[in-house]
Amino acid sequence: MDAMFWFFGDPVSVDARVMKKDGYDVDYLCACFFELQDGATIFFEVSWQPLSRIGYRRDGWDEKIELNGTQGRLELYSTLWMGEESPLVRQYIEEEQRFIEYFPGQKEQFNDEIKAFVECVNGGRKPSPDVLDGYKVQKAMDAIYRSGARKEPVRLT
Repeated sequence: MDAMFWFFGDPVSVDARVMKKDGYDVDYLCACFFELQDGATIFFEVSWQPLSRIGYRRDGWDEKIELNGTQGRLELYSTLWMGEESPLVRQYIEEEQRFIEYFPGQKEQFNDEIKAFVECVNGGRKPSPDVLDGYKVQKAMDAIYRSGARKEPVRLT
């Protein structure tokens, strides 16, 4: 969700549905429409499904960001949070009706994130994301649950 806000800015409202499965203490499915200030809509979905071979690594973990527009699609598939592995970026160009795949290179995401945070603290700089970014995500999550309970949109501003 924080990546979504980073790419597109803060949403003004959310319309969500949250479903739980009997016997489980986690959300089974959460589907949301976020409305942005310019009227654009973002569809955000999180689900817990016991599908063992899905995802970029075919290990049951499917995490991606997908951007769709009139001229194509951009897909970013994340990889391991710990360890080195290159993510996959796929670009679909409608005019050419083809996909292009990019492998931006191996990164040790968790260690790089911690290193950047420590450098900010030691250098007296504000980290990114910061506490305000975390607050915005928590505020949006609260609005998602309120919207899901009411079954109607909730304003975030």
